[in-house]
Amino acid sequence: MKQSVTICGDDCKSFHTALSTLRRIHQYVDENFSIGVVRGFEISNSAGFDTIVGGTRLLTPVESKVWSSVQGGPSVEIDPEHVLRDLIETGRYQFTEDNVVGYWEMLPDIMEG
Repeated sequence: MKQSVTICGDDCKSFHTALSTLRRIHQYVDENFSIGVVRGFEISNSAGFDTIVGGTRLLTPVESKVWSSVQGGPSVEIDPEHVLRDLIETGRYQFTEDNVVGYWEMLPDIMEG
């Protein structure tokens, strides 16, 4: 199970600058890790606009030893029907620090005058 978000910057110059920066960061990371460790970087396209797609797993397979478990599991806001908790109780999945998702809203500054 995964969740994802798609971000579109339309024709915004700062969005295209961010895409360029992300490409350079990815290239640097890719050049400094073993072959096959870093996944490819792709810019998607939706309705003719460049987009960035980011995603995360809702749960991590229990055999994964990369991330530390988070005590308490998913919050009630994320898992109100306890679907994820039921999957954790099967012993096949765990809730790790990689599964914690934060939501923020960026509001533009309002300039006076």
